[in-house]
Amino acid sequence: METRRVPGKLGKGFTYTNGDGYFFKINGRRNGNVYMKCTECNMRGKLEGERLIVNATGLHSHPPDYVTEKVLLLKQDCKEEAKKMLGGKIQSVFTQACDRADEGARSEITFESCRSSMYRARSEQHPPVPQDFEEFESSLVDQRYSDKYGKCPDGSLMTRGLVGPSGHRSLVFTSDLMLNIMVAALWLFIDGTFASRPDTPPSRQLLVISALYQGMVRNELKVEFIRKLTVTYANLRILFFLQLFPVCYALMESKSEVAYRALFAFVKDLAPSLAPENIVTDYEAAFVPVIRDVFPSTIHQGCWFHFCQALHRHLGFLGLITFVKRNFNALTVIRMCYVLPLLPSNKMIFGLNAIEYVAHMNGILGELQPFLDYVRETWMVRIGTDLVSVHRSKHRTNNFSESSHKALQDRIGTIRPGVWDFVSK
Repeated sequence: METRRVPGKLGKGFTYTNGDGYFFKINGRRNGNVYMKCTECNMRGKLEGERLIVNATGLHSHPPDYVTEKVLLLKQDCKEEAKKMLGGKIQSVFTQACDRADEGARSEITFESCRSSMYRARSEQHPPVPQDFEEFESSLVDQRYSDKYGKCPDGSLMTRGLVGPSGHRSLVFTSDLMLNIMVAALWLFIDGTFASRPDTPPSRQLLVISALYQGMVRNELKVEFIRKLTVTYANLRILFFLQLFPVCYALMESKSEVAYRALFAFVKDLAPSLAPENIVTDYEAAFVPVIRDVFPSTIHQGCWFHFCQALHRHLGFLGLITFVKRNFNALTVIRMCYVLPLLPSNKMIFGLNAIEYVAHMNGILGELQPFLDYVRETWMVRIGTDLVSVHRSKHRTNNFSESSHKALQDRIGTIRPGVWDFVSK
């Protein structure tokens, strides 16, 4: 019978079997000989090369166990698959391994019995978990780990630097190719996501800069050529494909204006010629002045969806949801407010005045005045109609960014992933 080496029962070392249901472990080495002993009784044997020779005159004091080998191999398979994991739930790997295994082995094993060894096997493949941004950056540029975690698939550097003062730092991830695409793009969409940021080190958001191409991108074509093609033939009836590329990620320790200024000054240093025609963002107070200062010639546009979402939330804050649902005229007034951004920026105030007049004529101005005052003071005055208006814009919302966030979340496979799963994905 062929001798096989299988993992030990406690997950350490190996045992040997001839496939007859009995398992032997090394009991000692003398004069070049390797002596074996049964794991369950005093039956003896020797290991000659790769062959187990069992004492011909002895007998085992227990019956053969034909399931143990299959169980041990299944556990080993679970650990080996866990080592390959770059993200996702480890229980799914256990389930897949069990589906491939013999039915007898599946009935003798549970996820709880494998959980700790699988997590340990996976964690041994990663560097230590960083506790702050400095440790995170140091691990990414460490030669022991940089090839696996600090570079893109094409071999180019992915980790570009840690920027900003203490408490307002951002770790920036991009590549030369992505920088070229960002520079060539006419539209940038910028938005933060919270679910995909790693659980450590502590952070506030993962900011994603996405570039939108109107053109057919081919690997063999140079980015600058594609941009020229798009601009040159913009007025011709040529079919183009819209393609969105997440081109830069920034794990941010803070959402302060200080953090945003340091981040975008660094991005401009990486791509000095970056000057998109349009940038779409939300209306975050700390973010808006930074975009205006760093990209003075760019049309900065807010997201219409975020505008409508904010208005709906404020309706709830004022306790007007039920009133609006039961009063058709009130619902009409609210819907008119939702479409104010479709007006030119210099006409939005006149539009709001007209809406107030409609509310007055229908006898509901008293109930809706606090809401209309909010629209005027917050959106027309404080934020400003230039940012809110999406009149004649090709892209009125930041839905491209939301789609990008969803794709990233699907790829990572879990909310708040481990830091090395996050980088690997």
